[in-house]
Amino acid sequence: MELRAELQRVRERGYAVNHNQYRPGICAIAAPVLDGDGVPLASVAVSLPDSRFAPDRLAELGRLVTDTAAEITARHLG
Repeated sequence: MELRAELQRVRERGYAVNHNQYRPGICAIAAPVLDGDGVPLASVAVSLPDSRFAPDRLAELGRLVTDTAAEITARHLG
């Protein structure tokens, strides 16, 4: 159930957050690049060391990756 809850949060925000989950000391924020059917083709991500991760910047970084992914999606469909 925890995975389903996290997937729902990702869908609602539009981006995923990896805070030391894959590799200790590394964080990432990522958003999908979609095809015409809304299926993910790739992703745009920002990775940074945990020592530079600032929770108060999460919304800003999330917005940057989602905006960039949306721009790439639009160009792909264009």
